[in-house]
Amino acid sequence: TRVCANDANYPDNYYLDDIFCKSFLFTTEDECCHENPTACEDTGGKPMGLMWYPDMASATANGVLDCVYGRNYPELYTMPDLVAKHLFDTQEDCCTEYPTCGNIMDEFWYPVIDIDEQTSSCEYGTGYPLWMLEDDNAEDHLFDSETDCEDAWGVQPTAPKPDDETEVPSVAPSGSPSESPSLVPSSSPTLHPRGPNGKIIYAYPDFNSGNNCLMDDSWPGYYDNNESNRNFFLFSSVAECCE
Repeated sequence: TRVCANDANYPDNYYLDDIFCKSFLFTTEDECCHENPTACEDTGGKPMGLMWYPDMASATANGVLDCVYGRNYPELYTMPDLVAKHLFDTQEDCCTEYPTCGNIMDEFWYPVIDIDEQTSSCEYGTGYPLWMLEDDNAEDHLFDSETDCEDAWGVQPTAPKPDDETEVPSVAPSGSPSESPSLVPSSSPTLHPRGPNGKIIYAYPDFNSGNNCLMDDSWPGYYDNNESNRNFFLFSSVAECCE
């Protein structure tokens, strides 16, 4: 069962791997529920009666996003951080927020995360979740080319599988490998993935959000001005930042 949790018990690769960091770490519960609806079956939201809302469930299937009227919208739309962009008094207000209203959706390259397989890829078409169309998300999630998508999300292109005849060497090795390697690394490598802004991803205090600790590469430049600032503001994990 998947749930949106607020703690520091998430897997290490959620903050070491850029694509998982952007996909599974959020500053609020509402944001987590928005992008992972099945993890928030009980949102505590209050029914708001008949409203206009984007019919995101059918849009992915038929390639057309419509604003519809009724009360069959997901309960998570009533959450405080989501209601203003998902429930409307008029069709005009809904279509203003979602300009593709009533029109065939544009095809884009977009990131796809398989949490079970721990893999990521970029796909093309109109099958992207509709929250990616929102202004705050479109620039980082919808792309005109596969390369732009892979670069932004750190997706490594899949190497072509070698032909069957090349999988087994035609000539046996000339000799046994040496018993031990000739060189020993002096220390373990440190992983420092970079985010879409080109900076190293760190955990850091975000004073604009009530001193919450975030994990991305959007930290202020002066955090890295000198060693003293780096030690004070930048951390390798959210847990260390929150200590």
